[in-house]
Amino acid sequence: MNVYTRTLTHCLLFSTMLSAPLMAQTEINPIYDQARAEKVGADEYGMKRYVMAFLSRGPNRERPKAEADELQRLHMANIGRLAEEGNTIAH
Repeated sequence: MNVYTRTLTHCLLFSTMLSAPLMAQTEINPIYDQARAEKVGADEYGMKRYVMAFLSRGPNRERPKAEADELQRLHMANIGRLAEEGNTIAH
């Protein structure tokens, strides 16, 4: 068996191993609640898409304390406004 055939065989076996559990899951989820899924905006599997962001400190961190405090106050006021409008996950 040459290298190409062996590599192709391994790829096919690996992809079969990965897809077999997915093909085996043809049963309907007994605890799936369609009304609840529709109410919360979930898909046909009961899943909902979320976005996660990772924040990191930037290079522009040197500010006078009064300016940093004002920025934090404005930031928290914006978060409060978003929560009042219902535009946050945790209200």
